[in-house]
Amino acid sequence: MDYFTKRKLTIWVLVLLLIINITAMVTIYVQSKTKINLPGVTSSEKSDVYELLNKELNLSEEQSGKVREIIDEHRYAVDLIKEEIQDNRFKVAEELLSESPDTTILRELWEKMGNLHTKLEKLNALHFMKLRASVDSVQKRKFLIIMKEFQEKNKEKLEKELTVIPEKVREQLKVLDTLKIKIPRVPELPNFTPDNLNDESIKKYELKMEKFGEEMKKFGEEMGKFGEEMNRMQFESIEVPDIKIKIPDIRIEGLDPQKQEEINKKIEEKMKEVEKKIKEKNEELKEKNEELKEKNEKLKEKNEKMKEEHEKLKEQSME
Repeated sequence: MDYFTKRKLTIWVLVLLLIINITAMVTIYVQSKTKINLPGVTSSEKSDVYELLNKELNLSEEQSGKVREIIDEHRYAVDLIKEEIQDNRFKVAEELLSESPDTTILRELWEKMGNLHTKLEKLNALHFMKLRASVDSVQKRKFLIIMKEFQEKNKEKLEKELTVIPEKVREQLKVLDTLKIKIPRVPELPNFTPDNLNDESIKKYELKMEKFGEEMKKFGEEMGKFGEEMNRMQFESIEVPDIKIKIPDIRIEGLDPQKQEEINKKIEEKMKEVEKKIKEKNEELKEKNEELKEKNEKLKEKNEKMKEEHEKLKEQSME
C-alpha cells in the first residue's frame, strides 16, 4: 500500500468515525424520547372518581367537601412530583446531547426518577387511605367495591406503567453503558520523507513506516470489533450523501414546547458543528496533501540533481 492510498484510507476513516459519533448520539437520543407515563390518576380521572363517589355513596355535604379537598390536595402533590420527574427527563436529554455524556450523572438522574416514582406510589396509597377514612362504616363496603371496579378498569394501564418504566430504565442504562466503548484511534502517519537522505535516516524512516503498517492493521481489527459492537446495539444508519447528515425529527411527548425547541436547536447546532469539523478536516487534509506533493516534487528534483552529479563524477573518473 503506497503513501497516498494510506492517506486516502486515513481520510475515510476519520470521516467514518465522525459519522459513527453522530449516529450514536442521535440514536441514543431518539431512544430517550419514548413517552413514559407517570403512575397516578390524571386530573380527568380524579374528577370521575369524585363524581362517582359522590353519586354512588350519596355523600353528605360535609363528606363531599372533604372528599373534594382530599382529591385536590392529592392532585397538587402529584403534579409537583410529575413536574420534578419531567425536569429530570429534560436533564437526561441535555446530558445525552452534551459533547461527552457522563454515565454517572445519567445513572444518578435515573435513580432520582425511580425514587420519585416510588414516592408517587406511596402518595397514591396514602390518598386511598384518606378517602376510605372519609366515609362511614355503611358506605365503606360500597366504597371498596367502587374503588376495586375503578382499579380493574385501569388495571391494564397501571400494570403497563409499573412494569414498563423499570424495563425502560434498564434499557436506557444498557445503552448508556455502551458509551464506554473506546473508539479506536487512527494511527499517526510518519512524515513522508526521511530527515535526510543518509542510510541511517532512511532506515529509521522505514522502521517508522513498518510500525505504522502494524498499527493500521491493529486499528483495522479494533474497528471491526467496534463495528460488531455497534451492530449489537442495533444502531440505525444515517444517510450521509456528500457528508450532509439527515437529522430525524425528535419530539418528546409531554415536554414544554419551549424546552422542545431548545433541544431541537441544540441538535441542529451540534450537527452543524460536526459538518463544519468534517469540512475543516477535509480542507486541512487537502492542504497537507498539496504540501506533501510539493515536498515530493522537491525530493524528485533533488534526486535528479544527485543523479546528474553522480553521472558527472562517473565521467570524470573515467577520464
